Amino acid sequence: MISDLDKVAKGTIWPLELMVNFAETAVQSIHEDGDIFEDMGDYFTDTYKEIIQRINREKTPELYNLYKERLKAIADTKNCGCWGIHDSLEGSYSVLKWLEDDPSK
Repeated sequence: MISDLDKVAKGTIWPLELMVNFAETAVQSIHEDGDIFEDMGDYFTDTYKEIIQRINREKTPELYNLYKERLKAIADTKNCGCWGIHDSLEGSYSVLKWLEDDPSK
């Protein structure tokens, strides 16, 4: 669905917004319900990594500023240790190129 939206909504933030919304929903579900299937965990962490990569490809910090609080909240969610999800989220978040210039991080 995200790849289809990338084609239809090219040049908009809609695909990124959908990805962030998915990541927020997934992390909340894991936080509340606990363990999940490994494949779902992989898809979730891959999506979060893709979000970070898309933001890092930007030439200005506008998208970072728009999503920084939500991305940090996803990475900081507790009780997401199954399948190494928390470690993966922290690792992806740590490579945001805009972090080093953000005094509010």
